[in-house]
Amino acid sequence: MAARLQHVTEIGATPERVWAALTDLQGWKSWNVTLTEPDGALVVGSVVKMKLTMDKRSMPMRQKIIEVSPPSVLRWQSRFGPSWMFSVMRTFRIEQAGEGRSRLEQSEEGTGLLAGTIFRFTGPPTVRGYAAIAEGLDRHLSDRIG
Repeated sequence: MAARLQHVTEIGATPERVWAALTDLQGWKSWNVTLTEPDGALVVGSVVKMKLTMDKRSMPMRQKIIEVSPPSVLRWQSRFGPSWMFSVMRTFRIEQAGEGRSRLEQSEEGTGLLAGTIFRFTGPPTVRGYAAIAEGLDRHLSDRIG
């Protein structure tokens, strides 16, 4: 069974600037309240540890980096138990959206026996987390203009 979550927004910065902020893991502390304390490198095949905060609850995560394609795609995978039970592919996709603007799409594709059930409960707070990431990133990049 597969389930999908998605959030799309515009950011007031070029794709290159959005990419630079998104891939600067140490810089996340200044704008990212959903994914915190990243530890690792965004290198395909490596694992980045971080904390996921949803609705004031925090849990440790291990993300295996699947794709790093500057300045447009960052993708990682998480598993909870065996992959046949629940696996999640998280994608950040950045595209040009006009002069000095970007379209940021955040999505998760959940697969496995428990995907539908887990997404039914975690979907709304996950999408709120996507919105918080986009808002924080937009604010961070807007503060740096000029």
